[in-house]
Amino acid sequence: MKKDIKLPHKKPKKTFKSLKKSFSKSRRAAVKRAIDYFRVEKSRGSKSLQSMIFFGLVVAALALMLGLIPNLNSFGAWLAVMALAIGLLGFLNKAGGRTKQLLLLATVALVVSVISVSVQNGLRQSYINNIIDRKDGRATIELLKKDVDIEIGELSAEGLTISLHNKNSATKAYSIVVLAKTAAGENIIEQTVSFGVLDPDESKEYKIFSTASEILKEKLKTASFEIVTVSQY
Repeated sequence: MKKDIKLPHKKPKKTFKSLKKSFSKSRRAAVKRAIDYFRVEKSRGSKSLQSMIFFGLVVAALALMLGLIPNLNSFGAWLAVMALAIGLLGFLNKAGGRTKQLLLLATVALVVSVISVSVQNGLRQSYINNIIDRKDGRATIELLKKDVDIEIGELSAEGLTISLHNKNSATKAYSIVVLAKTAAGENIIEQTVSFGVLDPDESKEYKIFSTASEILKEKLKTASFEIVTVSQY
């Protein structure tokens, strides 16, 4: 007699298409559960509590709008906290109605406001730090690239000519520090030059080392000159 031989059962291989299909099903199920969870329930609280929840929804919506407006976003954060407190009060009292929607909207408004305030404060602090760096000379490279053109002229008996051109679109005051070095790279002398206030596209010229001693002037004849720092006010 011939016997039927049973082959071992093989599980079908999971392809990308099947994984995508299963993922889509789970995602749809999660969305459906979320929709069911936030569906409007029957109101079970008192009329005053339901009125408070409605007021909380208005406050949460206002907080969300204010959270996107600079300088008003911090006020939006406080309104979001108020709306969240009203939502929690309704949730603890099992008020039903739109309590869950209020909690969701208030939470979103609070998150948006906090992020907006953080970004705004970060940008403001960066702006303040940039102003301080420009005053202290730490932004010299940036200033030389974008804000000023400085030319060092030839050394004469009257001194060394330094000219500065304000490329900034606003009226600014500048001061620079010029360093004289020997051919070996040793420092000879440095001098601070204040150019005062310059209008946009205005230039000023000054002579430095004009009051140096004869011995120092002799050293300066073979010296090289460089801009050490530029400060903007």
